[in-house]
Amino acid sequence: MNQKGRHLAQLLDSGLGALAAGAVMREREQLNGAASAFSPGSFDDLLGDTENRILNLAAAVATGFPEIFVDQVQWSRCCLDHRHLSDEHLALNLICLKEELQEALPSEVQGPAVEALDMALACFTSPAPTLPSILDCDLDHMPRIRQLLLAILEARRSDAHRIVLEAADSGLSLSTIQTEILCPLQGELGVMWQRGELGIHEEHLASGVVKECLTLLRGQMRPKLTRGKTVLICSAKGNLHDIGTQILADHFEMDGWQALRLGANLPSNDLAKATLDFEADLVALSVTMGIHLRDSANMIERVREFRAEEAPPILVGGPPFSKLPELWRAIGADGYALDAPSAVRKAEELAG
Repeated sequence: MNQKGRHLAQLLDSGLGALAAGAVMREREQLNGAASAFSPGSFDDLLGDTENRILNLAAAVATGFPEIFVDQVQWSRCCLDHRHLSDEHLALNLICLKEELQEALPSEVQGPAVEALDMALACFTSPAPTLPSILDCDLDHMPRIRQLLLAILEARRSDAHRIVLEAADSGLSLSTIQTEILCPLQGELGVMWQRGELGIHEEHLASGVVKECLTLLRGQMRPKLTRGKTVLICSAKGNLHDIGTQILADHFEMDGWQALRLGANLPSNDLAKATLDFEADLVALSVTMGIHLRDSANMIERVREFRAEEAPPILVGGPPFSKLPELWRAIGADGYALDAPSAVRKAEELAG
């Protein structure tokens, strides 16, 4: 990450609460203090949303990719649109945030933040993006995906387990079940939540059943002979999503690696120590959202500082990198992969 961008991100961090409050107060003033200024949420909700928006803005300027911030704004517009809510308040919030930054930050450093805000505001001239359902796609295993999704949504855990095990018994490989059935299904659950069709409690329950199915499938694994190599797999600090890391670990193990999952939300120092304690040949770091990119960069930097010339190569993956293929370079990684099978192939290239 470039030093100018990092400095600006640090300024946004240090003034997070004040900048967010200033933007929200400007918004209320422009609406003459009307109660509608805070619809559909309260003052606290709007303040929290604005703080989160600033953190995404900080990630964008630190990495030099304003698209990170634009993507987060478009994600918010999509959520509002699917709930039949206007995005006018969101646009006004961005305008007020821009005014607050222009007044509060030194003119010589505020440029990248203002540019990212302008890029996001330019999106409002077009309709909000829509979220297509995988159920409308012509996927190879759509009948099983539909059957499994219905069982999970109806909380029929035993039926979900049976469907997955029957898929394995039918001759489908573990990789196929994971990447062509469970991954699309998990993606659909996320889309349903974003569209307001699932509550958080329902999404958590459904994701829990998907994890159970993955655990059951491990009994079907037929690993290759050991390669004598170890990969450490973890989620970036702040990232609580771990289904992807479980799938990744299974693919590495099937290819003969020792795959050690260090869990979600791992601190930088602990990852650095783990590379030494477990004599890691590779680190695979999962990043789900743009807001986690700076912590990911810090984790990579810490490993390199701790191990110096002996630091293992670091592979990253997750949605931000699929949308911005060069982003991995900005956070200091050695490469990126779009999915578990390609991660194993890339590992061969990086670690031999």
